[in-house]
Amino acid sequence: MTAQTEQHPATEIPVLDMSPYLAGEPGALEEIAAQLRHAQENVGFYFIVNHGVSKPLISGAYDALRQFFALPDDEKRKIRLNPQRTGYVPSKSSVYVTSNVNENTKPDLNEVLIYVRDRPADHPAFTAQRSFHGPNQWPDDATVPGFRTA
Repeated sequence: MTAQTEQHPATEIPVLDMSPYLAGEPGALEEIAAQLRHAQENVGFYFIVNHGVSKPLISGAYDALRQFFALPDDEKRKIRLNPQRTGYVPSKSSVYVTSNVNENTKPDLNEVLIYVRDRPADHPAFTAQRSFHGPNQWPDDATVPGFRTA
């Protein structure tokens, strides 16, 4: 573990700065990977700063998500979580028990929409139907116009 990841206890949300990696600094990929691994394994949440994604693109994605989550439950459930672990997870449908911070025994109140990096249909992980490798499920464009683009 690096000095950067050691300074974040499990009760503090880490801030991951992408600028050294995006600038091509030597060792930056390994450093940000170590920070991300620490955040995923020990905290479960993190902030990413200096990532280069424009504010209008982020705002458009949030607007599309707000439209999706405002739909009636029966509409959202049309893209319910599939065996490859992409899609909609309704509120109170899972109990997360992997936290080092909290011993959780109650169903999660959050609803979640899981997407992964799009891969071509001939990608080995895609054809093997591995979890978190697609295919993504998208809301019908008539229901949430422009969702996939956003």
